Amino acid sequence: SVVDIGCQVGGFLQWSWLRQSAAGSPGLHLGIDALPQYIEVGQLLAYTDRMGIDYRCLDVVQSTDALVSWVAGLLPEGPDHLLLLSMEKHIGGAVLWELVDRIGARNTYVETNAYRALKTEIEAAVVSRSGVYLGDSTDRNPRRLYKFRHVPPGGPDYTADDRPWLEDKHR
Repeated sequence: SVVDIGCQVGGFLQWSWLRQSAAGSPGLHLGIDALPQYIEVGQLLAYTDRMGIDYRCLDVVQSTDALVSWVAGLLPEGPDHLLLLSMEKHIGGAVLWELVDRIGARNTYVETNAYRALKTEIEAAVVSRSGVYLGDSTDRNPRRLYKFRHVPPGGPDYTADDRPWLEDKHR
């Protein structure tokens, strides 16, 4: 299952749904965006290609509780993947981290907005959640990508081999 907050027309959701469908089990795919025109185009694409993607037009800042309840109602164990890509400038850091914590996806991906200098509050939030730094984008504007794994009490955590820490050479 995949939840993409700020999905625009749902390109990542469509790619994931097609890939998982080819493997035999696409799971739930949920897309959320505040702009109705993005949601309308995403719904049309999903309908045209018979993809089972559920889109919702929602202002996540004003409706955080409603979003979390909707996701929890559909995915009581939490989603496999949560995408929050370049969302900090749109929803603010407090809401972003609240969504990471409350949705509790097994894997969460947070991409920063374009940056010129590192933001210590983002790095502090990453470290406090045992997140890992995956690298920077290489297109027109540098952005950092982080991954978090929600681990139930007693569950397996990251190993030393898959932890490229923030203090590595990419700083």
